[in-house]
Amino acid sequence: MKIFLVVTLALSLFSFPGSYSHAIAASVEPAPISLAYPGTVPPKNLPNLPPAQKPPKELPPTITVTTPPSSMSKADKACANNYYTIRWSYFGDIGGAVNIKLSSRTIATNVAVQGGQGYYSWKALDEFSGKGTATYTVIVEAVNGAAVGTGGKIEVYGSKVPCAMK
Repeated sequence: MKIFLVVTLALSLFSFPGSYSHAIAASVEPAPISLAYPGTVPPKNLPNLPPAQKPPKELPPTITVTTPPSSMSKADKACANNYYTIRWSYFGDIGGAVNIKLSSRTIATNVAVQGGQGYYSWKALDEFSGKGTATYTVIVEAVNGAAVGTGGKIEVYGSKVPCAMK
């Protein structure tokens, strides 16, 4: 293997300031070098090294429902004809939008997400409580099917049932 070496010389003179460039081309045959033993010729019998590790697999997309959080032991209240905000965060490619369910009942489709989080304000309706109360688990699922997040519970109070929001 031949390497062509180019040397550039810049001079600054008192009487004639400026830069002068001179190129000298030379053919050089490099000597073998070793990274393991700097400045030496590599040994002929190298030790057996372990195989290179494979890069870690890409983490799968995830959705975490933050309101209501799944760590709550009691259900959040949602009073009829009032709005309840469902919030979530996500990681990875979830397709740019989510569908939101209360247990198996879809309440919103194609809700846009951006920047690793999203929210949806849902108006609690009597139809979800049967004029009494009903408890649902919040589910946020990626429209591309890549991830599903299960949150805490919402207890929906119908308009005929007293509901005091905390």
